[in-house]
Amino acid sequence: MDSVKPGKIPTMVDIARLAGVSPMTVSRAFKSDASVSEETRARILKVAEDAGYVFDSMASGLRSQKTGFVAVTIPSINNANFAETVRALTDKLREGRLQVLLGYTDYAVEKEEELIASLLSRRPEAIVVTGGNHTSRTRRLLEKAGVPVIETWDLPANPIGHVVGFSNAAAAKIMVEHFVARGYSRIGFIGGDESRDSRGLNRRRGFVEALGEHGLDTTRLVASGP
Repeated sequence: MDSVKPGKIPTMVDIARLAGVSPMTVSRAFKSDASVSEETRARILKVAEDAGYVFDSMASGLRSQKTGFVAVTIPSINNANFAETVRALTDKLREGRLQVLLGYTDYAVEKEEELIASLLSRRPEAIVVTGGNHTSRTRRLLEKAGVPVIETWDLPANPIGHVVGFSNAAAAKIMVEHFVARGYSRIGFIGGDESRDSRGLNRRRGFVEALGEHGLDTTRLVASGP
């Protein structure tokens, strides 16, 4: 039986020869193209598996202008909230045969700028960023990216593209309203490093504003920082 020579990395041409089809048919089979019958696709995939062939989706993407990647930026890989966001994105994108290209900014807009430039050089099909606070260069890069841009975990006044988020200030106000409605008047707030996290700063602003609206003490600040 014909096979790939030992020690040789199998190519699409090899798989086409072994399966008795054209290289184009092999490519279409791996992309689940409707023009390839299920019987033919199954035969091609079996031949590929036996030969140890891995489809080069990147090379195919360069020809079709589709890379199969969606870039995602988050502030931290240690924060469970953002980890859940990435997991949900990964699960949903997998259904469309897309993969996440992940980077983290460490809550620094300057690092986000460098990261966005690097991610865009890899030609993602879309980009998901955390928050709506960016440097002017980052904003220009995203506006000129030519792919869908989604800002999350915030509700910016001037969004770049799509937004899936909420007002952090309004969320903090709702929390204060909840406690006031239950008779509490000495309400504390614990936040992060506001010099690095604009969303945290907005939450505290909403918190203080809500306290003021109810005539509660807004003057005491124990500490602000990481």
